[in-house]
Amino acid sequence: MDPGRLNQYTRFDESGANGVVTYTTALNCTNSAMEHQTPTQIARSNEEIDAIASIWRSLHRHQNSDLDFYRTVLACRPEIIRPHVIVALRGGEPHAVLVGRIEERRIDFKVGYANLFRSRVRVLTFVHEGLLGDPSMDDCRAFVSSIRESLRTGEAHMAFLSHIRTDSPLLHVVDECLSGLEGPIFTAPQLHRIAAVDHGRNGLYDHVLPKIRKTQRRWKKLLQDFAGAVRIDRFSEASDLDEVIRDVEEVAKKTYQRGLGVGFIANPETRELLKLAARKNWLWGRILYIAERPIAFWIGNVYQGTLHGDFVGYDPAFSAYSPGMFLMVKTVEDLVNHIAEYGIRRVDFGLGDASYKDVFGTSGWEEMSGYIFARTLRGGALMAMTAMTGRLDRGIRAALDAGGLLPKVKKAWRKLATRSNGTSAKTPADTQ
Repeated sequence: MDPGRLNQYTRFDESGANGVVTYTTALNCTNSAMEHQTPTQIARSNEEIDAIASIWRSLHRHQNSDLDFYRTVLACRPEIIRPHVIVALRGGEPHAVLVGRIEERRIDFKVGYANLFRSRVRVLTFVHEGLLGDPSMDDCRAFVSSIRESLRTGEAHMAFLSHIRTDSPLLHVVDECLSGLEGPIFTAPQLHRIAAVDHGRNGLYDHVLPKIRKTQRRWKKLLQDFAGAVRIDRFSEASDLDEVIRDVEEVAKKTYQRGLGVGFIANPETRELLKLAARKNWLWGRILYIAERPIAFWIGNVYQGTLHGDFVGYDPAFSAYSPGMFLMVKTVEDLVNHIAEYGIRRVDFGLGDASYKDVFGTSGWEEMSGYIFARTLRGGALMAMTAMTGRLDRGIRAALDAGGLLPKVKKAWRKLATRSNGTSAKTPADTQ
């Protein structure tokens, strides 16, 4: 599939079956159709957000678009200028919402993990799972028209739609209704994996165990080498946070994720979001200790019956024992055995790909991010740079994949990132 247009895509559906789905819906994107559409309003301040708070809370379904979560992120990030939340109206009342923000931030133009160049850009960012309600095609046309107008009037140089499902009407309206200097440019589709916990112990274990038989030998050696000195601690209370942040940071600073500038970082935003999660009774976490040392962690939020695994990591010095996978398997076993107590029906492994997600994921869907550009000199330059690095990245990945070299190159790059973090340990086999 050409990530530039959305004619066909592969979807991994809830049953776990792969298939090609073709959209045949005719989208009328003539100028007259775009002008005669659902009316919209934009909330650009906290006071205007307050006015739509009740409808927002009634429509959202994901932690990332939770109103309190959204406001905490806005308060913590100095690069965010203001809210930008588009509301579609039906009969004069809010019907659907697209959650975004205006931010002035650095954009890195990358090929793989390598950063070729960067630019400071004003971006209209729409958050992951920020499309609230049950928007129609007309609603989505109205959202796209509003985005175009904001870019036309100079509110931002470009718009970024983060990780939208490939079966979303919004993504298809963007693809069908924009062209030329506006874009759109889409990233390659990525599989978003989840695991059903409420299928019972046998169902999940039948899926996981065949994939980890070799790894289990490492765990046997771990329990032999550190007999009586291996434990997993749970935490969920605000009173735990100082100790948890200290121990998780001790592990996270050694990981390849830190070398790439991603993953857990004990900064003010992380602290505030963990405090929010604790206050809301969302907070959920596990830390693996070996001989009283923190070695691996898994932190997330339990939200509306789903455990969102936000942060994972482990100490690469212990990679011979596969401690990250050990922690995850023991944790999933605990979840399956205590479904009624925890109230967790499934695990969402979050954005991006990783080997452990392939091990545990029982179903999922595909997502793509999209870029829309202002019809200005600056917007055109940003579009050209985005298109160039995107094509180069896809071409190199395809060539490496065809030669069977892509996993080796990823492993080598992660090893380099780990070394840049102050450790020369091998890249772990159970990459998290």
